[in-house]
Amino acid sequence: MNKSELIAKIAQDTSLNRKQVEDVLKSLAETIKSEVISSGEFTLQDVGKLK
Repeated sequence: MNKSELIAKIAQDTSLNRKQVEDVLKSLAETIKSEVISSGEFTLQDVGKLK
């Protein structure tokens, strides 16, 4: 699944439009990056851990 497919699937499953989903994913990616830089890892319970 690529990014575009993921955005389409989330938009389909929620009341969000594609632009809103794209904005959420962008914010999530920026948050994860910041957290990994500051603490060395990012854990989202029931999803996974990034280092």
